[in-house]
Amino acid sequence: ITGGKLTPEMKDEIRKGIPLNRLGDAIDVARIYLFLASDLSAYVTGAVIDVNGGMLIH
Repeated sequence: ITGGKLTPEMKDEIRKGIPLNRLGDAIDVARIYLFLASDLSAYVTGAVIDVNGGMLIH
């Protein structure tokens, strides 16, 4: 999303607010889509799934 515009210092600062201690990648979002398209999510309805490494749980 940021298109390479974040400096290493900016990334470190963002990482401090993420419990998983890493920035997300496109594969993290892709895995949610894979889960929702699979039988593993057969009983999931009306869910909102945040792919944010826990950044919003504070």
